[in-house]
Amino acid sequence: MAEVHSNNVSYAQKSIDENTLLIPSMVSQQAGEIPQAPRPTGPEVAEVARKLGIDLVFDSDLLYIAEDLLMSPLPDFWQVHRDESSGKAYYHNTATQVTQWAHPLEQYYRGLVFMRKEG
Repeated sequence: MAEVHSNNVSYAQKSIDENTLLIPSMVSQQAGEIPQAPRPTGPEVAEVARKLGIDLVFDSDLLYIAEDLLMSPLPDFWQVHRDESSGKAYYHNTATQVTQWAHPLEQYYRGLVFMRKEG
């Protein structure tokens, strides 16, 4: 392996064989985990992005955060339900009996958006 020196730090250059590279979906299938949910639609990502404070025009590079929230599993004891009259999702914690409209991880993801915008 050749070494590259940059600012007094040495890095070993490595090559990757793309034929043996495992992508996350392959790893989860091999480990016997449940496959991930289908990717969210554009309108779903846009709705969540607005809730997180992401401007669809000026912050389009942050849309991955909204998509990540939609793809994240719920924390322990949380369940998602649908309101029969409005069709809106709401969340219920079976351990604390708390019910709320906001996704339980929404505040965390808002913090990520804030840090990416400010940082």
